[in-house]
Amino acid sequence: METGKVFRPKMHASHSVAAWFSLGFPLLEDWFVSLVFLGGFPPCECNFICLMATVVASLLASCVNKVKDIIIDEAILILGVKKELREVLQRVELIRCCIYDAEKRGTKELAVNNWLGQLRDVIYDVDEILDVARCKGSKLLPDHPSSSSGKSVASKGLSMSSCFCNIGPRRDVAVRIRNLNKKIENIANDKIFSTFNSSTLSTRNGPTSKLIRSSNLVEPNLVGKEIIHSSRKLVNLVLAQKENKSYKIAIVGTGGVGKTTLAQKIYSNQKIKGNFKIQAWVCVSQEYNEVALLKEVLRNIGVHNEQGRERSVEFKKHRDEIVRKCGCLPLAIKVTASALASRDLTENGWRRYLDKFGSQNMLSEEIEGALYLSYDELTIYLKQCFLYCALYGEDVIIEREVVTWLWIAEGFIEEREGQLLKEIAEEYYHELILRNLLEPDILSCDQAKCKMHDLLRQLACNISREECFIGDIETLRGENLSKLRRVTAVIKKDTLVLPRVDKLEVKVRTFLTMKGPWRIEDTLFKRFLLLRVLVLNYSLVQSIPDYIGKLIHVRLLNLNYTSISCLPESIGSLKNLQVLSLRWCHDLHYLPSAVTQLSSLRCLDLFGTKINQVPKGIGKLKLLNLLGDYPVGDGSDNAVVQGGWNLKELSSLSKMRHLALVKLERAAHYSINGVLKDKKHLKELVLSWTKREEGSYSEEDVSNTEKVFEQLIPPYNLEDLSIVRFFGRQYPTWFGTTYLSSLIYLILVDIPSCVHLPAIGQLSNLKYLKIEGAYAVTKVGPEFVGCEKADHEVWSFFEEEAAADERGEDGADEIRKEDAQSARLKLLPRLVGLVVGRCAKLRALPRQLGEDTASFKEIILNGINSLKVVEDFPRLSELLAIEYCEGLERICYLPQVTELRVRGCPNLSNVEGLGSLQRLGLGEDMEEIPSRWVHGLQEQDQRLHGEDLDVYTWSSS
Repeated sequence: METGKVFRPKMHASHSVAAWFSLGFPLLEDWFVSLVFLGGFPPCECNFICLMATVVASLLASCVNKVKDIIIDEAILILGVKKELREVLQRVELIRCCIYDAEKRGTKELAVNNWLGQLRDVIYDVDEILDVARCKGSKLLPDHPSSSSGKSVASKGLSMSSCFCNIGPRRDVAVRIRNLNKKIENIANDKIFSTFNSSTLSTRNGPTSKLIRSSNLVEPNLVGKEIIHSSRKLVNLVLAQKENKSYKIAIVGTGGVGKTTLAQKIYSNQKIKGNFKIQAWVCVSQEYNEVALLKEVLRNIGVHNEQGRERSVEFKKHRDEIVRKCGCLPLAIKVTASALASRDLTENGWRRYLDKFGSQNMLSEEIEGALYLSYDELTIYLKQCFLYCALYGEDVIIEREVVTWLWIAEGFIEEREGQLLKEIAEEYYHELILRNLLEPDILSCDQAKCKMHDLLRQLACNISREECFIGDIETLRGENLSKLRRVTAVIKKDTLVLPRVDKLEVKVRTFLTMKGPWRIEDTLFKRFLLLRVLVLNYSLVQSIPDYIGKLIHVRLLNLNYTSISCLPESIGSLKNLQVLSLRWCHDLHYLPSAVTQLSSLRCLDLFGTKINQVPKGIGKLKLLNLLGDYPVGDGSDNAVVQGGWNLKELSSLSKMRHLALVKLERAAHYSINGVLKDKKHLKELVLSWTKREEGSYSEEDVSNTEKVFEQLIPPYNLEDLSIVRFFGRQYPTWFGTTYLSSLIYLILVDIPSCVHLPAIGQLSNLKYLKIEGAYAVTKVGPEFVGCEKADHEVWSFFEEEAAADERGEDGADEIRKEDAQSARLKLLPRLVGLVVGRCAKLRALPRQLGEDTASFKEIILNGINSLKVVEDFPRLSELLAIEYCEGLERICYLPQVTELRVRGCPNLSNVEGLGSLQRLGLGEDMEEIPSRWVHGLQEQDQRLHGEDLDVYTWSSS
């Protein structure tokens, strides 16, 4: 069983129920399924000049920030090239002051295009020399293995030996920077540059204002005694002070705790509406304009200015004109509306935006012009991220976890103090969705996947067409390849053959490939020396040459699903490497010691490998955000190469967000000491033990693993927890409380010895629950549903096997309720999806499931042979899928379910009370079963909706 998790709450009819939940981090896997040539509507050359200017403007701004950051780097100080880099910075900033004028003017001069092309190349050269300088300088630092100095540069100065040692590297770097400065100076002295106006930078220097994010006034659907009590108390407090002229009530709390939601609940209360003639709801951001705020209040209470009617007429005219120029295309209207939402709601603001439709020469049609304006509203960093998505082919799914790492590797993410780059990258991702530039995939959960609309992809292709290519790389000529910066190779043969470039330098920074299998020429590692992103997943690569150590610019290396058996020690030279993904490399059994030298590494994904030898010192990689399949050792081995890592090494990894621990049976409980509890960034945790192929674990092993689990206390704000193959008999005490109140996803897989489930009913934010292979569970007590008193209500899920066998009885065949009227329980109030599988003794499901939430959408049941009835889920609104439940006889009273799937249920004879059913999926084995209930559903659909029920074959593929 894999570790990790990808939750898939929706799927097409052809998808397997088992695919709804799968275990495994969704990183760097299944990158590209189908890719096509980077196409679209090619703009004319004069239009392309303006597009080129937008790309260069973004690169310039990013370049300025990078140079500013590196000037104070210790590696630069030891090289002594700070002065040369300051000259670079001054010249680049001077050019940046004028570049927007080239973008705004949209000149038709071809000379401007050539000048912009030269400038773009020089900016990339600056980026590359920064890597070289940092790499050479870091080798001279005292803590570098090859450094001869033993003293701190900052506090002790340079030793005599280090002064002599750095003469060669300093001279090499200084000469390259001086040559670069000459190129920049020549560009600045070009007569083209003198025609640009530097006064326009101030209008573009700051980031584009963000979208308005005030909450909509919608009465929230809140549940829970505490929230009801609080809202009633505050309503009474408001009413008690209604005679006062001015009265303020403050609701305080940390971000996201629900202050605005509670305020909405009070505002929408019927008592409030009945006692106040005038009400106004205004949401104030941290940066606000007092005049605009007062106008909003007046508008909410029905007061309009004297020109209100005239103004509304003008606005309507502008609105209609914008819709017309968008060609009434919903995508263009949505994207334009998102861009307008970031502007002040004034007539002049809309007028200026409307005027741009006529002045933009970038694209041939007004519709494309509308889309371009929405792109133009983005910040420089969001622009680069948006354009990068053009590397995905048409209709290809873009995974949040994958694309955000790609953006980070390319340097598109602006660093902020106190935030991880991955967190900022995910903010960019959601911002592009919020602006309708990316479309969330309806089959994914929490916007984890998305697509790019064809028209928007064509726009991105047009803007980046000088730099990007998707297609058969063998069709490129050498001179064309030498100009490209990003390539997605579609390989149509069994071997990837690179075009001959003779003596031309290949400047490709990103090289992506679609699924293999195919072979690759070793010359790739020698010819693509400027690579930052290298993806060779699914290829037939069996070895990585030592020469890879020369690729000092590489940030991301993806070797997933390849046949490599080892990594060379030279990989330690990749000081900029941030992502190393080795998923499902079955032949890889050990990691080289040089891995611990990858000081920039943020993601090390070992999922699905069979690694049994690792180097000591993983704790040195302090920037790690993701560590997949961390093989645990017992801590007794102090050798350089070990059978697994000691859990103590996790202590220094404070930036961890996703962590999977495997082989936990080898951990020693005395070596843990709460290594997880203080990791405030940790969102996803997988705890996995190994199933013994022969025999069972000893009592000592069981006792030790329970102690280990007890000490693996995660941070309280953990959102995603998976427990796999835990062979202890009881869960830790921290799991049976409300400690993990932020938990959203919970997976319990193959738990053979626990006779009770944990108290998950107390997890008020839990949305997705999977229980599979809980073999020893006989019943679930009242703590499961958050009941404080045991005599309030009892839920029996499973029969007690031994007692039932002795009595010859069937056991508890339904859930018993005792005193349900006096104490109504709220079971998992935010539940969205439930999966239960391989629990053969389950007799029934709790009818209260989902009663207190409108979000309950899906139930998936698999291999529950003792289950006879599924009934009485009035809030279940989308899917019920049941497979291989041989004892199932009846399905009834699911009034909101829109889709039912059934297979492997030969005794199912009665299905009724599904008044909203639209689709019915039947396995091939169900076609021979008497289908009277199928005809009944068809007649019901025709009678209630006047339509034929969509009946399809639910296949196993």
